[in-house]
Amino acid sequence: MLDKYIYKINTLDYDELLNFLKNCNSEFTPKLSERISLDEYAKKILNFATTFEAWDGNEFVATVIAYINDFETKQAFVTLAYCKKQHRRKGIISCLIKMLEAKCKEKDFTSITLNCSVDNEKAISMYEKNNFEIFGNKNKEKIIFKKRLSK
Repeated sequence: MLDKYIYKINTLDYDELLNFLKNCNSEFTPKLSERISLDEYAKKILNFATTFEAWDGNEFVATVIAYINDFETKQAFVTLAYCKKQHRRKGIISCLIKMLEAKCKEKDFTSITLNCSVDNEKAISMYEKNNFEIFGNKNKEKIIFKKRLSK
């Protein structure tokens, strides 16, 4: 069913991204808005990150957002991965991760890291299925995952 989705990179505008962040805000623990201003986060993403997007027609349904701009360490960082509930468990995030990996390899990056809540069992399982390995813990509330990229 993945072929029903359209995959894009960096097509979101500010309003689309901000609305998406507002809509998914409460599904994060703690809420995104408790950690950062959603307005500032949207601006930061649009200025410095790459958005890997899945669309169902005109509806924006999922994203993996990563900073692929640390050319010293050659390490990308996923700041957000989210899929709307009705589109979950269809492999969309895994497809977006593959797009991220391809973009990282284009830029000769060697790894991707991300943080995941220790309580998010479905996300942990999905990252492990995509060959991310546990690299450490952050504040006992987050797991740090890392994936080394082959050339």
